[in-house]
Amino acid sequence: EYLAAQRLAHGRRLLAETNLQVTEIAVACGYEAAGHFSRSFRKFYGVSPRHYVQLLPADRSQNVP
Repeated sequence: EYLAAQRLAHGRRLLAETNLQVTEIAVACGYEAAGHFSRSFRKFYGVSPRHYVQLLPADRSQNVP
């Protein structure tokens, strides 16, 4: 569970800080299928990856971790 949480946190950072597609982020986080990443992300954070991106401010340059 710790590893899954870390992979999803990495995916969340990539969603917030890059313009990569969900499929590319899923692979970068170690998921073989974007659907599995999306389901896991939704279960963990309560929103889909695409919806998460829509909730971010339009100017992401101010998102500094």
